[in-house]
Amino acid sequence: MGWYKFMIYFQLFAGAAFDIIVGLSVMSISRLGSGYGTSSSFFGTIFVLMGVFCIAFGIFYIYCRTLMARFSTKAITTLYIVYGVNIAVSVLGLIGSSRSGSSPTSTIINLGATIALLVINMSYFTKRAHLFVND
Repeated sequence: MGWYKFMIYFQLFAGAAFDIIVGLSVMSISRLGSGYGTSSSFFGTIFVLMGVFCIAFGIFYIYCRTLMARFSTKAITTLYIVYGVNIAVSVLGLIGSSRSGSSPTSTIINLGATIALLVINMSYFTKRAHLFVND
């Protein structure tokens, strides 16, 4: 159960912290007033919405971690949702970087790592699904 402990004591907390920090920094970009526009502009609104989504998803990480720690029957499905949303965001990032002409290298690395973690966790938690019986 070493991987499980690593996930509930570090990985899910780190993911939550990262998403909340990214959300706050993205929301602060909308208030800069130069480069990307002010908060009243279209891009400012998009940045605020992206920031709110990141913060909400950071909170969802904590919810997932709580379910995992309680061995809830919904924990494994919730973990797969976390990885699914991360994959979807990476794919959207790839689409955005291809349209803007920027380098997609970090997005490709993130996508590959997320898919690898999903496959590892599917294998790991399929073998331990009998432990997750609490509601």
